[in-house]
Amino acid sequence: MTFTQAVSSVLGQYASFGGRARRAEFWWWNLFTLLVGVVVAATEMSLGIGGERSGPVSTLLAVALLVPNVSVCVRRLHDTSRSAWWLFVALVPLAGPIVLLVFFLAPSTPGWNQHGPDPRLPAAAQAPAAGVEQGGGPLPGAALAPEAPSPGWTPPGWDLPSAAEPGAGRPTQDSGPDDVPGRDRPQG
Repeated sequence: MTFTQAVSSVLGQYASFGGRARRAEFWWWNLFTLLVGVVVAATEMSLGIGGERSGPVSTLLAVALLVPNVSVCVRRLHDTSRSAWWLFVALVPLAGPIVLLVFFLAPSTPGWNQHGPDPRLPAAAQAPAAGVEQGGGPLPGAALAPEAPSPGWTPPGWDLPSAAEPGAGRPTQDSGPDDVPGRDRPQG
């Protein structure tokens, strides 16, 4: 991913908090915001606009880029199979921003995760699991296949004759001393 692709991708998904963002997209975007911030601050200083802190253009830029910055951070956490709630770890003094930096540096989860397809691979090369929508959850009304029991396990009271025999796989009844032909069995 190139610099311009990353910037256009983030600006194209200005307020999109779903999906995933690659490492390259995240870091190219941060470089873009740093460069734009430095240029705007230098311009304000040379024109004598603003005070000791920041000028009005820097403040407007910060407000305008707040939503895409949070959006790309959320999607980067999604790419590492983490929830967006991890952003709040930055509020922990000293250790929080370090933990968040480690998460942002972590490699992507390969293939599909609960937040969507791998952004490194073309969409045509990826297919979601059966009964799973692209957002990661099961489709409404999708019946997922139940897990099959282990091959050595047989349900109690079931015989497993070969498939060629009639009645194969049906439950059997044990015949005991109470089973007398012609006599009704008590229900209960």
